[in-house]
Amino acid sequence: MSIRKRVAILAAVVVVGVVGVGVIALKPFTPSVAWAYPGVNARPLDATTSQTATDIEVHVANQWPAQEPPGGWLDPAVIDTPWAIVVTLHPTDAYRAMIASGPVGSYDTGGWVKVHLAEPLDGRPIYDGSSFPPADRPLR
Repeated sequence: MSIRKRVAILAAVVVVGVVGVGVIALKPFTPSVAWAYPGVNARPLDATTSQTATDIEVHVANQWPAQEPPGGWLDPAVIDTPWAIVVTLHPTDAYRAMIASGPVGSYDTGGWVKVHLAEPLDGRPIYDGSSFPPADRPLR
Protein backbone atom coordinates (compact mmCIF):
# COMPACT_ATOMS: atom_id res chain seq x y z
CA MET A 1 0.00 0.00 0.00
CA SER A 2 1.38 3.38 -0.95
CA ILE A 3 2.16 6.14 1.54
CA ARG A 4 -0.47 8.37 -0.06
CA LYS A 5 -3.16 5.72 0.43
CA ARG A 6 -2.12 5.19 4.08
CA VAL A 7 -2.26 8.93 4.77
CA ALA A 8 -5.71 9.16 3.15
CA ILE A 9 -7.01 6.28 5.31
CA LEU A 10 -5.50 7.82 8.46
CA ALA A 11 -7.06 11.20 7.62
CA ALA A 12 -10.46 9.56 7.10
CA VAL A 13 -10.22 7.79 10.46
CA VAL A 14 -9.27 11.05 12.20
CA VAL A 15 -12.17 12.93 10.58
CA VAL A 16 -14.66 10.23 11.57
CA GLY A 17 -13.30 10.29 15.13
CA VAL A 18 -13.52 14.07 15.41
CA VAL A 19 -17.08 14.09 14.03
CA GLY A 20 -18.05 11.28 16.43
CA VAL A 21 -16.65 13.13 19.45
CA GLY A 22 -18.42 16.30 18.29
CA VAL A 23 -21.77 14.52 18.11
CA ILE A 24 -21.25 13.06 21.59
CA ALA A 25 -20.31 16.48 22.95
CA LEU A 26 -23.43 18.08 21.46
CA LYS A 27 -25.77 15.54 23.06
CA PRO A 28 -24.05 14.14 26.15
CA PHE A 29 -24.94 10.67 27.35
CA THR A 30 -27.35 10.64 30.27
CA PRO A 31 -28.09 7.39 32.03
CA SER A 32 -31.61 6.09 32.22
CA VAL A 33 -33.60 6.24 35.45
CA ALA A 34 -34.80 3.24 37.47
CA TRP A 35 -38.52 2.94 38.23
CA ALA A 36 -40.96 0.69 40.08
CA TYR A 37 -44.30 -0.72 38.91
CA PRO A 38 -46.75 0.11 40.32
CA GLY A 39 -44.39 1.81 42.73
CA VAL A 40 -43.62 2.63 46.31
CA ASN A 41 -46.77 3.83 48.10
CA ALA A 42 -48.56 2.40 45.08
CA ARG A 43 -51.80 3.81 43.84
CA PRO A 44 -54.52 1.18 43.78
CA LEU A 45 -54.12 -1.00 40.69
CA ASP A 46 -55.97 -4.27 40.46
CA ALA A 47 -54.65 -7.24 38.49
CA THR A 48 -57.27 -6.93 35.73
CA THR A 49 -56.67 -3.22 35.13
CA SER A 50 -52.91 -3.69 35.10
CA GLN A 51 -53.22 -6.30 32.36
CA THR A 52 -55.76 -4.46 30.16
CA ALA A 53 -54.70 -0.81 30.42
CA THR A 54 -52.63 0.88 27.71
CA ASP A 55 -51.77 3.88 29.90
CA ILE A 56 -49.92 3.00 33.08
CA GLU A 57 -47.96 4.98 35.65
CA VAL A 58 -44.57 3.98 36.99
CA HIS A 59 -42.94 5.44 40.08
CA VAL A 60 -39.51 7.07 40.19
CA ALA A 61 -37.93 7.39 43.63
CA ASN A 62 -35.11 9.77 42.61
CA GLN A 63 -35.22 13.42 43.62
CA TRP A 64 -36.28 15.64 40.74
CA PRO A 65 -36.59 19.43 40.45
CA ALA A 66 -40.01 20.52 41.72
CA GLN A 67 -41.07 22.77 38.81
CA GLU A 68 -41.70 20.24 36.05
CA PRO A 69 -41.91 21.58 32.48
CA PRO A 70 -44.92 20.75 30.23
CA GLY A 71 -43.09 17.82 28.58
CA GLY A 72 -41.88 16.46 31.92
CA TRP A 73 -38.41 15.57 33.14
CA LEU A 74 -38.48 12.01 31.85
CA ASP A 75 -39.22 10.57 28.43
CA PRO A 76 -40.38 6.92 28.42
CA ALA A 77 -39.08 4.67 25.65
CA VAL A 78 -41.15 1.50 25.26
CA ILE A 79 -40.03 -1.70 23.54
CA ASP A 80 -43.11 -3.82 22.93
CA THR A 81 -42.67 -7.46 21.89
CA PRO A 82 -45.09 -10.39 21.87
CA TRP A 83 -43.21 -11.80 24.91
CA ALA A 84 -42.50 -8.79 27.13
CA ILE A 85 -42.48 -5.01 27.48
CA VAL A 86 -39.38 -3.02 28.40
CA VAL A 87 -39.80 0.57 29.60
CA THR A 88 -36.75 2.81 29.86
CA LEU A 89 -37.00 6.34 31.25
CA HIS A 90 -34.54 8.89 29.83
CA PRO A 91 -34.04 12.46 31.08
CA THR A 92 -35.44 15.00 28.59
CA ASP A 93 -33.51 17.79 26.90
CA ALA A 94 -35.35 20.22 29.23
CA TYR A 95 -33.90 18.39 32.25
CA ARG A 96 -30.36 18.38 30.83
CA ALA A 97 -30.59 22.10 30.01
CA MET A 98 -31.92 22.96 33.46
CA ILE A 99 -29.17 20.98 35.22
CA ALA A 100 -26.51 22.58 32.99
CA SER A 101 -27.75 26.06 33.94
CA GLY A 102 -26.82 25.65 37.61
CA PRO A 103 -28.25 24.69 41.01
CA VAL A 104 -31.95 24.02 41.37
CA GLY A 105 -34.00 25.62 44.16
CA SER A 106 -36.22 22.75 45.33
CA TYR A 107 -36.68 19.05 44.73
CA ASP A 108 -39.51 16.55 44.93
CA THR A 109 -38.85 13.15 46.43
CA GLY A 110 -39.91 11.27 43.32
CA GLY A 111 -43.12 10.90 41.45
CA TRP A 112 -45.24 9.21 38.84
CA VAL A 113 -44.48 9.04 35.13
CA LYS A 114 -47.21 8.22 32.62
CA VAL A 115 -46.26 5.56 30.09
CA HIS A 116 -48.34 4.74 27.02
CA LEU A 117 -48.22 1.14 25.76
CA ALA A 118 -49.08 0.27 22.16
CA GLU A 119 -51.00 -2.76 23.47
CA PRO A 120 -52.10 -3.91 26.94
CA LEU A 121 -49.74 -6.08 28.98
CA ASP A 122 -52.10 -9.05 28.50
CA GLY A 123 -50.07 -11.33 30.76
CA ARG A 124 -46.66 -10.26 29.44
CA PRO A 125 -44.01 -9.31 31.97
CA ILE A 126 -42.85 -5.69 32.19
CA TYR A 127 -39.18 -4.82 32.66
CA ASP A 128 -37.19 -1.75 33.69
CA GLY A 129 -34.65 -1.06 30.94
CA SER A 130 -32.41 1.15 33.11
CA SER A 131 -30.14 -1.82 33.85
CA PHE A 132 -28.68 -4.71 31.90
CA PRO A 133 -30.18 -7.19 31.88
CA PRO A 134 -33.51 -5.39 32.31
CA ALA A 135 -35.00 -5.77 35.81
CA ASP A 136 -38.35 -7.52 36.24
CA ARG A 137 -41.09 -5.26 37.62
CA PRO A 138 -43.91 -7.59 38.68
CA LEU A 139 -47.33 -6.37 39.78
CA ARG A 140 -47.17 -5.98 43.56
